[in-house]
Amino acid sequence: MSFKILLEIINAIYFILNKNEYKIYDDENEGFYLKEIYYNKDKNKIYFHCREESEEK
Repeated sequence: MSFKILLEIINAIYFILNKNEYKIYDDENEGFYLKEIYYNKDKNKIYFHCREESEEK
């Protein structure tokens, strides 16, 4: 349960950063920035979703 809360806190921070134009960009895919992270319990791994900057416009 506490791990889920930690991920929610981290995603809240990303949301605030993105909203204020402080984005964390993907080094290998310029134009994409970090949107959120999530845990896949079946694979027992943490993944992330990126958003393309042009999707906002």
